Amino acid sequence: MKRLSLVYRNQTEGKSLRINIPEPIDNIDSAELEQDAQSLIDNGLVPAGYVFMEKIKRKK
Repeated sequence: MKRLSLVYRNQTEGKSLRINIPEPIDNIDSAELEQDAQSLIDNGLVPAGYVFMEKIKRKK
């Protein structure tokens, strides 16, 4: 099973937040992914103070 993790970090508190997406598509456009990750912040789905840091792809 494949999984994509979006990692956000709170720069003032040093805490991190991870959103896991099971079975992501194979050809993910990095620029679009970064825009979508930012949209989660802009729409309040990720708490204020967090910034998108990285994506991690894993296979289980």
